[in-house]
Amino acid sequence: MKRFTLQAGVIPINFLDLEYFVAAAEELSFTSAAKKLYISQQSLSAHILKLEEDFQVKLFNRSTPLTLTFAGSQLLERARSMLSLKENTFRELQALKESGPHNINVGILANRGTLLIQSLLPKLRAQHPEMKIKITEFLDDSFNTSLNNEAIDLAYGYKIESSHITFIPLISERYYLLIPYYILDRYFTPSAREEILSSLILPISHFQNCPFLASKQVTWLKQVFEFCCQNAGIVPNIVIETSSILTRLSLCLSGFGIMFLSNSLKDQCEVLLDQKQWKKLFIIEIAYQPKSQYRTLGINYLSAKRLSASSQEFIRMAQKLFPFQAE
Repeated sequence: MKRFTLQAGVIPINFLDLEYFVAAAEELSFTSAAKKLYISQQSLSAHILKLEEDFQVKLFNRSTPLTLTFAGSQLLERARSMLSLKENTFRELQALKESGPHNINVGILANRGTLLIQSLLPKLRAQHPEMKIKITEFLDDSFNTSLNNEAIDLAYGYKIESSHITFIPLISERYYLLIPYYILDRYFTPSAREEILSSLILPISHFQNCPFLASKQVTWLKQVFEFCCQNAGIVPNIVIETSSILTRLSLCLSGFGIMFLSNSLKDQCEVLLDQKQWKKLFIIEIAYQPKSQYRTLGINYLSAKRLSASSQEFIRMAQKLFPFQAE
């Protein structure tokens, strides 16, 4: 009998041998299995003998009736799994072949997807250069309709409340104040300024006398800002309202006022500003309750729709980059 050292990669697995073995194990008769496979009993016996030689074990007790050895019963379980995996893999690869390069259309809630896109797309491009990704930006929650109409495959943003949609959480939103050092120097005593600079998190009431830059549009961010102020019992001194984040950012840089922003917008600002500009600004997280006001960004998709391999890979890599930790 040919001897093998059982090390990884030494014994090649022949799927045909496994198929013949499974048929014999299920029939518990070489004669019946050979008829089922449309081969000779001699050919079937040769395949079984080869497996036994490869693994150096007996797979069948060649008695009447024919029975499996313990090794044979263990191989039967694994052989079924391997053959099922082979079949599923073949089907998926054939589907990819028939559909050609898959185009994936991802809807992004504007000003919320900067970190995801900047981190994920280069990695996807490097690992899957054949994958074609289209990004569609939405200014509001109208991407809900686009997802339901299957105009987009995935929707990155806040959770869409629907029993027909699955949500995969990625990033918990937090809220911050972007403060020009000019404002700190002008509105705070040296000791109060040092207290702020040494803090990681503060209530918004610390800054109630400072000028604020606010959003003109009724957005979730504006609602959170108003909630923070109401919860702290203050009326903010809003000096400018504008629909443009870039305008608010440029005014903040000039020392005109404080900018309220979420961590996704903070990430966007970090991309836009260089180190010299960042040195003009101080950022601090806002403390407030209840925690229900915090929101989570993630990927929405239709539960009933079978995700393409490209969509699955997009989600897998996004989860790897942003492992979610619940509050």
